[in-house]
Amino acid sequence: MALAGTALALDIADTVPPRGKVGQPYTWTLTTSPGSGTTPLTWIVPHSGVFPPGLTTSTTEQGRFLHITGIPTLAGVYRFYIQLRDAPGPWVCCTEEEFEITIDPADPPPAGSSAFPITLVSQDATTFTLTWPRQPADGYVFYFGGLERSRTRDPKRVTVRVSKGWPEYLVCPGDLVRGARPCGRYVP
Repeated sequence: MALAGTALALDIADTVPPRGKVGQPYTWTLTTSPGSGTTPLTWIVPHSGVFPPGLTTSTTEQGRFLHITGIPTLAGVYRFYIQLRDAPGPWVCCTEEEFEITIDPADPPPAGSSAFPITLVSQDATTFTLTWPRQPADGYVFYFGGLERSRTRDPKRVTVRVSKGWPEYLVCPGDLVRGARPCGRYVP
């Protein structure tokens, strides 16, 4: 039992980070367990491991809350440790916990009614080559599995490694600065 006026041992309240998606706003807030630690508190993120690219941190209420926000830029499963420190006193007390944030791939651009045809030129066990007609575009963006895989100014063909399990491949003509136009779709 804690004495009146004394803080409990420093502790991060139990929380599970939500999943995120590339290109979509992400928010997650951590806090300390009620009554634990002495403010101001300092969060070290990540203390070790890999933090999702595109996310940043900020604190409020003298460090009682840690806000993780941003727009993720890369899909993956990110494991990292967060360390929390007390205000300096006769000693500095710390706690550290491991967290995992999953960032899902972005949705591919929608294939519109004006999409252009994609033709399979060749395929072997490890690669295949697609071609498409020239479009009034400044370049082409190639997607598979919902992730952008390459950009090219070549209007004729792209050769890629075979990826089992991907339901479709998209080639999107578009200005490489301003974004893609409706996409052509190839389903293996």
